[in-house]
Amino acid sequence: MSLRHALPLLTVGALAACVSSDPISSGGAGGGDDGTEVDDTGGAGGYYVPEGGAYGEGGSTESGAFCGDKVCAIGETCDNCPEDCPCSGPVCGDGTCDAATETCESCEADCGACPMCGDGECTADEDCDSCYMDCGVCECEADGFEPNQNSPVATAVQKATDYCDLSICSGDVDWFKFSVNGTTTIKLTFLNAEGDLDLEIYNPNYVTGSYSADDDEQVTLTGVASGTYYARVYGDMMVAENPDYCIRVD
Repeated sequence: MSLRHALPLLTVGALAACVSSDPISSGGAGGGDDGTEVDDTGGAGGYYVPEGGAYGEGGSTESGAFCGDKVCAIGETCDNCPEDCPCSGPVCGDGTCDAATETCESCEADCGACPMCGDGECTADEDCDSCYMDCGVCECEADGFEPNQNSPVATAVQKATDYCDLSICSGDVDWFKFSVNGTTTIKLTFLNAEGDLDLEIYNPNYVTGSYSADDDEQVTLTGVASGTYYARVYGDMMVAENPDYCIRVD
C-alpha cells in the first residue's frame, strides 16, 4: 500500500481516539459544563448531588423532604412536625392527659377545663363547705358553744377575736356577752345564700339591731353606758338556718 492511501486511515483513527476520550460521552463519567460531577450509571435521568444537599431523583436539585413523609429530616422537630419526629414524652395537645405531667391547669386541651365552683357539678375537690352552690348547703349541726340559747347561759367573747364555725339551726338562738367601755362594734359574717341571720343587742333590754339581707350584720354602739351587753343571733323569721357564721367584737 502506498503512503498516499494510508494517511486517511490514520486521520480516522485519531478522530476516533478523540471521540472516545470526550468526558461527556454517554459511556463514561465526567464533568458537566459547570464542573459538576454526573453519575449516569443508573441510566437515563441519573441522580444529581447539589452542593451541601442530598440525592434527588430525576436530576432534581431538591431533596424532596416534607412533613408527613415519615422521615425526620434536618430542620424537622417534634414541635413543628410530630408526624415525622414523635416527641419522646407527653405533649400538651396530643389528645392524652398524662397524669404524671399534665393537669387541667397546665393543659386544658388534653385534660379538659378545671372544675369551678358554680358549674353545677360537685366534684371530688368540692364539698358543702367549699362550694354549697354545687354540693348543697351543709346539714346544720349544733356548734361547740351550745347550749347558749338565752342570756343566762350566754357565751363570753373577748374583743378583737374572731369566733367562727358557729351555727344557727332551725329555731335556734345564740347569745353572747361582752364588755362595753367606749365605742364598740359587733359584727356577724356569713353567706346569706346559706341562710339569712339577724343580730340584736341588749343591756339587758333591747338596744339596737341589724336586719339586712347581705353577707353580714353589724351594729356600732356609741355613747352608751359602760357595762355588760348581749348579742342575740338568730335565723330570719326564726326559720332560716346557717351552718357556718362568725362573730367579732371590736
